[in-house]
Amino acid sequence: MAIKTYGMSFMSRWQSALHSVLNQQEASVAASVPHSVVESLSSDHPAMVASCEACGQLEAAIAEGKDTVDIAEFVTKGSLVSKCAHMYVWLAAAKFSGNTKRVRELEAEIRYSVCDPLWAKTLFEFDSNHQEIPYRHYESLDDFVLPLGDDKLKIAFVSDWGTGTPLAKNVMRCIAEQKPDIVIHLGDVYYSGTKAEMRDHFLSIVREFLPPETRVFNLAGNHDLYAGGAGYYWLLDELGQPASYFCLRNKHWQILSIGAPPQVGRPTDAISAVPAIETKEVLWHQHKLENADGRKTVMLSHYQLFTASGNIGRTEDNRPLGS
Repeated sequence: MAIKTYGMSFMSRWQSALHSVLNQQEASVAASVPHSVVESLSSDHPAMVASCEACGQLEAAIAEGKDTVDIAEFVTKGSLVSKCAHMYVWLAAAKFSGNTKRVRELEAEIRYSVCDPLWAKTLFEFDSNHQEIPYRHYESLDDFVLPLGDDKLKIAFVSDWGTGTPLAKNVMRCIAEQKPDIVIHLGDVYYSGTKAEMRDHFLSIVREFLPPETRVFNLAGNHDLYAGGAGYYWLLDELGQPASYFCLRNKHWQILSIGAPPQVGRPTDAISAVPAIETKEVLWHQHKLENADGRKTVMLSHYQLFTASGNIGRTEDNRPLGS
């Protein structure tokens, strides 16, 4: 089953928390069964399916401007798993948005219900896996400029790849067969970029298929920062990448990577969250363009300027941009 992803950070963090708890349960069961194998894939677990259903309905409700929605509106004939998923997803949303009244109401409802303790443990993981997003500023405009290498290079680009699924592993296997000198991932390690996901869905797979001499870089996507960015910057240190933005240069080319400011990881509404370049970083990119010395420039970013599938941002009178 393909994983479901969302543009709202708390939903991705909820998926990370549930994924972590499900993996812990799987590992606990496997420990009691000789020679068993733990699969790090939760997308088709009934609890994850139910949570994705709840997240999708919540996302639609928020897009319609609804602050609260009666869970009974969505859970009429559903299973206990579905009911519990909805209650806990809405509780996570209330916690994330600071709606203390709604938090108290839902906690009271859950307190006297028969929901599986799995959800309570997931909520604990959700509360504990978020940190304030770090951001690495340059000290000199010449910082974060890295040698691109020889005049003739093979560079592989891949994006939205970090799922840890068998398909993702096969993609990296195919990339490795091309023997690239550099691999640049354009961002998004799912679900929300926790350290465990950065390790299991990105770094371990890269190291499994690529030789040590292959240079690997990872841009900051929204899902990389939803858990707070600590996992993302841990990964950068493991890769030897200095910051979320960088410049690769040789005599003829420069490749500029656009980073992501801290607010990217803190949207409560994907419709109103507009990615932007951090002000100081803009000056850094301008410096590279103005001092290219005849080099051709390739600029990379996780974020598109526009989308045909929806609206990004709102106008001052709260209308979706483009409408």
